[in-house]
Amino acid sequence: MKTITIILITCLALIAATKLYANLTKKKVVTNTTTTQNETETITQFHDLSYTTLLGDIIPLSTYKGKVLLIVNTASHCGFTYQYTHLQKLYETFQDKDFEIIGFPCNQFGNQEPGSNEDIKQFCDLRYKTTFPMSEKIDVAGKNQNPIYTFLTSPKTNPNFSGPINWNFNKFLIDQNGNVIARFSSLEKPNSKKIIKLINKALDNNITKTIKKTKKN
Repeated sequence: MKTITIILITCLALIAATKLYANLTKKKVVTNTTTTQNETETITQFHDLSYTTLLGDIIPLSTYKGKVLLIVNTASHCGFTYQYTHLQKLYETFQDKDFEIIGFPCNQFGNQEPGSNEDIKQFCDLRYKTTFPMSEKIDVAGKNQNPIYTFLTSPKTNPNFSGPINWNFNKFLIDQNGNVIARFSSLEKPNSKKIIKLINKALDNNITKTIKKTKKN
């Protein structure tokens, strides 16, 4: 009789322990899911973000409010690296207007940006004499994706031009209010007629709005 009682007590204890473990596991899964959702929750305003330069300075994108911005993921050993020349010429063409370029070095495609931030800066300075801002090396895809590229590639924040980055020198054109107004593949040269036309259009739209606002005041 005692043996049967002991067996019953043992069985009940095992059942209780199993239920407790299941509940704890369930809670753990729910907690992890919530954390993941919070981590991947996209920021709805482009100008709320920031980037770190090759020299380690943190630059808020709010600095670029009122300016047209071209964002490019770059690499020093890519077949499209020559586009640094076009980017610099484009920057010089519009540097006296409300236009900026930011380069974002990335080593995720073909390991074509293997160097350090210092190596990248030296390469850009000496080889192409670039003067436009450059971010520190980042990931533009994957679990360590930079928040700026989460914004640019997510359909929630960029419904018209979202989608993953598939190679170096993809380009995004951002208007004065932080809206993505165009996206270009690696094949589109930075100084192409199409890009220049859209930059001028965005700048002209801003001038028109400014004139209308001045007249109202």
